[in-house]
Amino acid sequence: FQAFSWSVSTTNTTNLLSSSMKILLEWPRSSVYDPMSFPGGVEKWTTHVFNTLKKSEHTVHLLAPNDSICKDDSVILGPLPSRPYDKTKTHSYKFKSFYEFLESIADDYDVILLTSMITSGVLRKQCEHLLHKIVYVQHYYETCDTGVTNFTAWLNHLAIIKGGGKVLAPNRWVVDGTSRAYELRKGGREWQKRIHPWEREKWYDVKEKIGLYNGFFDIIHYLEDAVKLKPLNRKKVIFIGRSVDAKGIFDAAKTLIALSKEGYDCHLFTRDEQLAKQRTESVMEMVKTSTVNLHINTPHNEIMEELADTHILLWPTQKETVGIVGYEGAIHGCKVIYQIDPPDCYLEGWGFKRSWKNWKQLLDVVRSVEKEDFDREAANEYFTHKYSRDSDLRRIEECLTLA
Repeated sequence: FQAFSWSVSTTNTTNLLSSSMKILLEWPRSSVYDPMSFPGGVEKWTTHVFNTLKKSEHTVHLLAPNDSICKDDSVILGPLPSRPYDKTKTHSYKFKSFYEFLESIADDYDVILLTSMITSGVLRKQCEHLLHKIVYVQHYYETCDTGVTNFTAWLNHLAIIKGGGKVLAPNRWVVDGTSRAYELRKGGREWQKRIHPWEREKWYDVKEKIGLYNGFFDIIHYLEDAVKLKPLNRKKVIFIGRSVDAKGIFDAAKTLIALSKEGYDCHLFTRDEQLAKQRTESVMEMVKTSTVNLHINTPHNEIMEELADTHILLWPTQKETVGIVGYEGAIHGCKVIYQIDPPDCYLEGWGFKRSWKNWKQLLDVVRSVEKEDFDREAANEYFTHKYSRDSDLRRIEECLTLA
């Protein structure tokens, strides 16, 4: 089980750079491609990889949903529109059409970098000859969820690994969580019904010999629009996140409203999405009647400007595999308040991990954390140095170098 670490030997780096690659990078199918606005962490990461590779000696094309509007010659519009992950889907996603299109252009590329959760058996059953070219960076919490039926996704992991490709996890938490979910669901009646005997015989042994992943890739990256630290506003508290329960937006909103009544400079950044329209409207109405500054669909660079003098970033998210928001706060010297384990892979020692059960307890956490010592300049220096543009390119090249 190979881990792709930050340290890359000079010899290895030289070998990677001496041979340029042609790379096809998939944009997540859950949203349109917009280089200036990012619905979530996967989109931020994909945009960064795209921009980094464009500035290198490698050739990269971005395969985006056909409802994207972009004038970039490096963007290829695929055969299908985007399809948000929500309960009001307006159309089905024709995986067969997507993979047939992928197959039609695959010969032009050395590596195919996939970013969407692979929930169709078409890839392993009909495109097995492409598996040796595939690098799949798996960001999704659902593969670790024992309550979600991920049979075909897990089998695709095994098929890619057996076919000579790579399936990379962002941290050990994802590896362990995926393995637990797989083992728990594997013996179930539904699993036995849906997975053919020939599939079990062909791919099950990969889990025992290698696992569901054969490498790591840290998705935290150089922040293109990071801002120099400004004088600290000790009364400034910010929440950044989509308006869904899993991001903790209601606890955050109520906490910010309470703080704003005491004269704090409070800001809530969210998006007006069809994905969670009712939830969005509820938050909007609650915040609009308060003195909290509500920001909707704000460009990413403007949010980074706001973070540069912020004292506390509220990050009450309940489900992440890593989470880039915490990094964006930490690199700008914010005290990042969070409660779940996955971000420990980069925030341990820098973030303020606490526990709470409701917004009133979160409010108490804020009052406690604001009094604690924190070297914001040291945090900024650490994250700026660790996640540099050069180290990112080396890590990307290493993970894209197939056996």
